[in-house]
This record gives sequence, C-alpha cells and structure tokens, in this order.
Amino acid sequence: MDQKSLMSIKEFSQLTGISQSTLRYYDEIGLFHPSVRKPNGYRYYSVEQITAVNFVQVMSFLGVPLKDIKGLADERGPRQLSSELLGHSVHLSEELRKISELYSLMGVYQQLINEGISVKEGEISLRELAATPIAMGPPTTFTSDADFHEPFMEFYEDANAHKVNLAYPIGGYFKDMDSFSMAPGSPDRFFSLDPSGTDQIAAGTYLIGYTRGYYGVVNDLPQRLISAAEKHQVRFSGPVYKLVILDEVSEPDPKNYLLRVSALVEPL
Repeated sequence: MDQKSLMSIKEFSQLTGISQSTLRYYDEIGLFHPSVRKPNGYRYYSVEQITAVNFVQVMSFLGVPLKDIKGLADERGPRQLSSELLGHSVHLSEELRKISELYSLMGVYQQLINEGISVKEGEISLRELAATPIAMGPPTTFTSDADFHEPFMEFYEDANAHKVNLAYPIGGYFKDMDSFSMAPGSPDRFFSLDPSGTDQIAAGTYLIGYTRGYYGVVNDLPQRLISAAEKHQVRFSGPVYKLVILDEVSEPDPKNYLLRVSALVEPL
C-alpha cells in the first residue's frame, strides 16, 4: 500500500471524529485494526477504512455491544448484516414513535399553559376554532353529585382498553348548553386530547370563557356565557367542552386552577 495514502491515527481521528483513545481501544480488543502497524507501534489508516469505522460507530450508537459488533465483523455477510439491521430498525421505529408522541404531548401542554398565562379571564370571546382530534369516552351515568369518581374511573378503564394516551389532558363533553348549565360537574362524556383519537371537536364558532377554582368549580361561568350569547346575537347550537388548562401540572394552588369552557354557537 502506498505510504502516501495512509493517515496517522491523529489524522484519521480528526477526519472521522472518533477519538484516538477509542481507536486504540478498538484495535486492542480486535474490533477495528489500523491498516498498517509500524514496528515502532505507530498506527496508520487507509481511506477505505473510514466507511468501516463509521459502520462500527453506527452500530455502537444503536446500542449494539462492542463484542457483538466484533462478532458481526468477524463473520459478516450480507444476510447476517441485513438481519441485524432489520432488528434494530424495528427498535428505532418504536423509539421514534415514542419521541414523536412525547413531542406532541409537550406541545399540547405548552399551548394550554401559554393560553392560561395570556388569557383575560373576565372576558367571554367569540372565536373560530379549527377541528381538534380527541378520544371520546363512553356515555357517563351520574346518579348523584357525589359519584363523580365512578364515571371518571370508568372512562379511564375504557381509555386504557382502547390504547388512549391518558397523559394528555382530560376534559368534559356536554351535548348542549342546557346540559352544561344544569349539571356543570357531570359531563355527558369525558374525553382525552390524545391527537390519535378518532373523534374530534368540530370546527366552528365558539363562545369561550374562563374561571378559576378546583376541579368541578364553574362559579358564574354558565350565566356569563348565556349573557354573552345574547350580547353577540348568537345561539347555542351544539356541544360544550370543559377543560382545565392550568392544573396541578403547572399551578400548585388548587384555587388557581383555570377552567376553559367552549360552547358551539351560530348566528341568530
């Protein structure tokens, strides 16, 4: 081999980004040898070895133990390598799915927290909202004001059975404004903001209001929404969605939890 085409361990390290100590360790364990080893112990590498050592690094990044990489290198062949890569591609696909879901979850909480920070709590606003995917639970059955936890736990059991991600915020669905105003603590259904859900909050015009307090506390919000509908000359025309956008995740004092209620409306 032409001496001029060889690189010292320092040059090879700078070119590949692999430390000299790692290259020496690879050599010592028999995983990756230099192309030439001089009598004085100096190591020299060929250009062709760049691809080989990069593959070793990729396999290491994938979490393959060095002894397994060495075994693969010693007995490598297209079929063995293809099988190894297939196994790790399945693992990576699952990791990417988890990361994507975590990124989505962070985005939902960030959006709700930012809304809670900037909102003018006393105002009732009229807004156009885009469709939002959700995972809707089964119809609830409330026999008294004291049995909230039973239907809520039934929603959790159903959501787990249908692989709903319950790390997303949970809200309450009411079929109409009458249902909400008469029993604001007893939603007709619970829902999760899990974006992989097959249901959705329909796009449309909504009256939106806020109030503070612990879960189930709505204060005078139903009355304020009804008054605002008259002021804006709209009528309630569909579901009402209740969601605590600032809760124990970001607010340590339960009295300061922030509830958002969105009621679908249409012009008179």
